[in-house]
Amino acid sequence: MAQDADLDDRLAVGDVIIAYANGIDDRDFDAYRRLFHPDVVLRGFAAEPIQGLEAWMGFVEKALAPYRQTQHMLGPPSVCIEGDTATLRTDLQALHFPREKGGQVFSLWGAYRTRLAREDASWRIREHQLDVWGTRLG
Repeated sequence: MAQDADLDDRLAVGDVIIAYANGIDDRDFDAYRRLFHPDVVLRGFAAEPIQGLEAWMGFVEKALAPYRQTQHMLGPPSVCIEGDTATLRTDLQALHFPREKGGQVFSLWGAYRTRLAREDASWRIREHQLDVWGTRLG
């Protein structure tokens, strides 16, 4: 039974990062918002950490405005669960397609490092970091 519970948690945590990418790519900000704890801290997306869900949502909507579509391709997450806390690393490649006709596609390679907490039987993102390995325009 304990192994089944561990597997269920691992799958649930992995589903959060998939829902994260889908929420961005589908521009489903209502579903995306539900993935985060209100006091979430985000690093690596701006010069300084972004604190709090409302600040993050404002940042995301502004950052995505120049792009008509994005595609976040994720590698399998590496998940570690300790009680009601989970950490994961997820490698990614993200393509950003500009709204501007003739604009260049922005590509990013890197990894997400994410800490989640179980709250009310759901996993929520408490800390999320983007480690950028490389970018390309064109």
